Amino acid sequence: MDVLECIKNRRSVSVYKDTPVPDDILEKILDAGRWAPSGANSQPVEFVVVRKKESRKKIRKLVREVWEMSGIDSLNTLLDMMKKSGAMDKSGAMDVTWEDYYNAPVMVIVTSDEDKRGTEYEHVMHYTMSGDAGCAAIQNMQLAAHAMGLGSFWLTSFDPVRIKYWFSIPKTMGVAGIMLLGYPKYWPKAPEQALSTDPRLYPRRPLEDMVHHGKFDEDKWLNYQLFDPYRLPRKELLRTEKYLRPTNLKTA
Repeated sequence: MDVLECIKNRRSVSVYKDTPVPDDILEKILDAGRWAPSGANSQPVEFVVVRKKESRKKIRKLVREVWEMSGIDSLNTLLDMMKKSGAMDKSGAMDVTWEDYYNAPVMVIVTSDEDKRGTEYEHVMHYTMSGDAGCAAIQNMQLAAHAMGLGSFWLTSFDPVRIKYWFSIPKTMGVAGIMLLGYPKYWPKAPEQALSTDPRLYPRRPLEDMVHHGKFDEDKWLNYQLFDPYRLPRKELLRTEKYLRPTNLKTA
């Protein structure tokens, strides 16, 4: 499959068949992650492959707990939001329950060594070379999976402390995400997220809306809102103390 076609047609898959993933296919997907770029070629990424049903159920239960803590009392609430917004119809999604969601036969915990070769960015908050390498590995694996007829999902809603404890991952390691992997029960035709029918965002923002020439165009940036039904719209978010911008800085 052409790489650009693969990039544009890949979809996050939430519901999977019980069909096992063959070892040779899984190895190819993991190898695609191995070839992802990393700062200074530090290669700080490690993969923890989870196949046992009980372990996967623990991860799914943890995800559900995180959702409930953020105000989503059940998956059915989220699905109702998707139905009302029209996102479910547009994506071609089937009616599913919590027992169907995130039921991938393979889960890959993607960790990164935060101490390896001093891979922190100096004077930059929130990002590290090793964390970025983990994200690049997940992207590579998702594209490889799609090219071979498998679905995947980049799972980020979990408590990394418990994940590290359960799977004996050292405290100093970062967790870039958990990649779900398996054969889809159905292929989404478009992104499946609540409120994703917003014409400014669905299915993707126009390229011209996100490219800034010469300097950052704040008016263009403010023209759309954060796509997240659990956070404040961007214009309102910017008024909060946490996001107040310094006014005495000159632009380039």
